[in-house]
Amino acid sequence: MGLAAAARRRAEGDTLKYFVEDPGTGRLYKRGQLLGQGAFGQCYKFTDTSTNRVYAVKVLSQQRVARLGNGGKVQREIELHSRLHHRNIVGFRRHFADQENIYLVLEYCSRKSLAHILKVQRTLTEPEVRFYLKQITSGLQYLHLQGIIHRDLKLSNVFITERMQAKIGDLGLATREERACWKRG
Repeated sequence: MGLAAAARRRAEGDTLKYFVEDPGTGRLYKRGQLLGQGAFGQCYKFTDTSTNRVYAVKVLSQQRVARLGNGGKVQREIELHSRLHHRNIVGFRRHFADQENIYLVLEYCSRKSLAHILKVQRTLTEPEVRFYLKQITSGLQYLHLQGIIHRDLKLSNVFITERMQAKIGDLGLATREERACWKRG
């Protein structure tokens, strides 16, 4: 992160401590490297100090969420994602908030995203594409069976685990589908 971005974050009151405590459970997390940055927040590698388990934690500034009027969107993301359990969807573990931020504790995918892999390799072979596409399709079918539309599916939102498993993530723009009866004309 550049100096200008860091200064802007400090000016907005968006500072993130090295250690973060979940006020509800008392769990203490150690903040690690920045994994990614989106329109509404940042995602960091966090380690639970009591278990040494590693998570990806999406951090959203309370001040920024309030200023942009996104409280309902954040609540919807938590509500939708917390109910999903599928091998090709990034796992949602818990969420909590403190005075400064809202934290979404998610499954850590150590091999980053398909966008990262494509940038490094410059190309994917046909067998690789089939391998990932089958998993993405499985995750999308599950989402649609749950009545959820992702609305932001792209390579940077398909994450890869240590075991090369593809997982759809970042449900910040997802919505629940309004079920309608379609009649044939």
